Amino acid sequence: MADLHARVLDRGAALETRAASTPLAIERRVAALEALVTLQAGRAQCGVSTDAFSMQPIVRDADGVVRFRVNRIVRVLLSQGPITLNTLATMDFSDDERAQFAQLIGYSVSSFGDLSYASEEMIQRADTAAEQLLGAKSEGAPK
Repeated sequence: MADLHARVLDRGAALETRAASTPLAIERRVAALEALVTLQAGRAQCGVSTDAFSMQPIVRDADGVVRFRVNRIVRVLLSQGPITLNTLATMDFSDDERAQFAQLIGYSVSSFGDLSYASEEMIQRADTAAEQLLGAKSEGAPK
């Protein structure tokens, strides 16, 4: 039964990957990203702040690296679409939007502090959360 379940999942993943690379699927992803950019621009024109992003939770990955929790939707959009990190780098986004995006793709907290668009406040909040995570892990460790 487990083997059948695995085969069904593999087949579904193969179909999803093939469907994601069709011209229509690519066109839809591009349209969705363009709509997002338009929405952000509209918010800015209306005086709605685009810098009120919440911070992603901080976790330890399988290798013990302290990083922001990955948003899997964002990862899929990046890995299966025509939009790459290089493309996004050429687009007009605020520093706060870029910092939020770095969090959504699971940037490590230690490297986040090196980003030119990460504010000192964001870096401090991330460092504090990382220290709390590491402190909580070490308190529960055997001595």
